Amino acid sequence: MRYCWLKDVGRFRGIQYFAVAPKDRVPRIMCDRNLAYSVPNTAMLKALPINKKIQELGGSLPKIAKIFTTLDIELDSCYLQKDMPDTFFAYGYLNQTNSFVGKNEILLRRDAVEQLILSKVLTEKQICPVYISDSPVPGYSFEETVEKPFPADVILNKRLTDYRELVSKNRPQRTVTEKDAVKALRYAKKNRKEDFRSALPKKQREFLAETEYAALEPYYAVCEAGYLSDEYRLLSYNESLAESKDFKEDMVKEETIDFSVDGIIIAICPDGDRVMLASSNEVYRISHEVPVIIGQWSTRLSARCFSVRQRIRPAVFPPGSDHGRNDS
Repeated sequence: MRYCWLKDVGRFRGIQYFAVAPKDRVPRIMCDRNLAYSVPNTAMLKALPINKKIQELGGSLPKIAKIFTTLDIELDSCYLQKDMPDTFFAYGYLNQTNSFVGKNEILLRRDAVEQLILSKVLTEKQICPVYISDSPVPGYSFEETVEKPFPADVILNKRLTDYRELVSKNRPQRTVTEKDAVKALRYAKKNRKEDFRSALPKKQREFLAETEYAALEPYYAVCEAGYLSDEYRLLSYNESLAESKDFKEDMVKEETIDFSVDGIIIAICPDGDRVMLASSNEVYRISHEVPVIIGQWSTRLSARCFSVRQRIRPAVFPPGSDHGRNDS
């Protein structure tokens, strides 16, 4: 595998990211480039070359084609056994065109996957099986892969040196006071009234004083719920109760990961990620794909948040920390 550090030029401490790419490339992929059609009526499909592919692919596709006059199909990639390199990792890369989304697939052998799951680097939900055939699959087209754009070794080595130098420095942790956070929230609501609800009534806020939602009272005094940014939506009290209940039920069903952090869900993201205020007074962003922490903000005061102004909307995060910190 090759690793390229994505340069961090911020003055505050933050999580570090690397782009990865296997060294070995699979020479070709069997896929479904341009497997789409649009006809005035389904009877006209029989005269098109794509109909032959649909019949060869079989399954439910021929029946579906008799119903829909417009269809855009994307099938999973397939690989030939003889094309697979004798390595743990490989990749298949196809450039994007006007009519084809392209492909950027990282392939892992089963024994490598088992070791990565055992080491908790990956989970089973992050892995998709790949179909490897001894012969060409009817209905699929062969596409020659190309080299994936990636920096030369001299650049990778320089980036690694820069990375080690950066993490050796004691960069400050971004902090903000609750006063700053509430002020930023008021500013956001004033400029984007349509994105926020009215403040939670005082009697209801007083009821929360003896609950785990007490630390949210200053923010509920500004708005009951709203879009803190394009990425985060603050949940109302009732929404938070329901979302927290659903999350705990999901954790009971989860078999592969032991998520032991206890807390309440206070915000959600467009992709389904959840933001949890933990009982330890820290705030976590939890992936919607698997229950793992992908963002963390340390805070001494429960559920406080601060705003960072972006191009479109102020983004709100917990105070007393940087966004997605990394102490390692």
